[in-house]
Formats: sequence, structure tokens, C-alpha cells
Amino acid sequence: LIFLLSQNKFWKYSKHQTPQVRSAFFELISAFCRHLCGPVKVEAQRTCTAVLLNIDEKDAIVCSAQWEAVLCVITTIEDCWSHVNMKKGVLPKLWTVLREGGQGLAGIIYPNLLPFISKVPQGIMEPKLDFFSTFFKAILQGLSSERAMSSSSECSAIISGFMECLRYALLQNLGGDDQEIKVQKMLIND
Repeated sequence: LIFLLSQNKFWKYSKHQTPQVRSAFFELISAFCRHLCGPVKVEAQRTCTAVLLNIDEKDAIVCSAQWEAVLCVITTIEDCWSHVNMKKGVLPKLWTVLREGGQGLAGIIYPNLLPFISKVPQGIMEPKLDFFSTFFKAILQGLSSERAMSSSSECSAIISGFMECLRYALLQNLGGDDQEIKVQKMLIND
């Protein structure tokens, strides 16, 4: 297994032109994370890059397996955030997906948002006001997208994901320091 994971060709499957191949790749990464996490941790740099930098997957065949891999990776590889540039590589892609209402895949993407943001370290969320403001504005913009407005299931998934994340953000910012108060006001008023 270590030999397989050390091969550059293996990691190129995350970008393969055939959706079924990409899906199988992400399913395999998820299985490795759940059952054989040692070798995945050895190849943490490649694992995190292949999975987290594909957070904007648009193919319905791949999206479910890709998000499962995202959640498995951020749970299994404790320092996964040190292997990718979240602010330049991951978050801009996530904001785009959210602004586009999940690109027709809201039923897959939005239920995964709460587990995802709950694993994002506080340092990456700093300043919290900017992070949560951008996050929720992107979701609201996505709710207004043509796809979301034309599909009750897409709209429902977006609203459910929004409400889950809103509750989480409020609970994480219940304190009385200035930054938490600003986040509270933004979440309630905006």
C-alpha cells in the first residue's frame, strides 16, 4: 500500500477525466482513512492536496465520494490544514460553490458544511467576522441562484445547511469579547 501511495500516477486519478475514476479514487481515499490511516498520514501532503483542493467538484457522480473523502481527511489527518493553503486554495473554491447554490448538488454539499466548518481551526477562521460574513453571504447568494430557486429540494438543502451552520456559528461565539459580539451582531442583523 505504501508503494501505491508513493506513486505520482496514483495521485493523478484525482484529476482524471472520467468521473467514475475520480469517484473511485475518492472512495478509496475514504476507505484508507477509515481502515488504514497510517499510510495515508505518511502521504498527508498528497492526500490533503488531492482531496481538499478538489472541493469544487461539479460532477454528480463524483461529488458525494469527494465530500466523504474531505470529511475523512480532515478527521483523520490532524494537521491537514498545514498541507494546503486554506485561504488561497480551499476557501475561494468553497465560496464559489456556495455562491452558485452548490452547482445543482446542494443535496450532497450542504449537509456536509457543518461537519466541515466544525473542523476548520480557529486560526484559519481569523478574523471570525470576515470568515462567517463571507461564508453566510455566499450561502445566501446561492439560495438566490437560478438552480436553487427552481428546485424545492435544492432550496431545502441550502436552507437546512444554512440553519445548521448558523446555530453552530452562534454557539461558537457566545462569549463577550469584542470579536464575538461583532460576529453575534452580524449573524443576527445581516
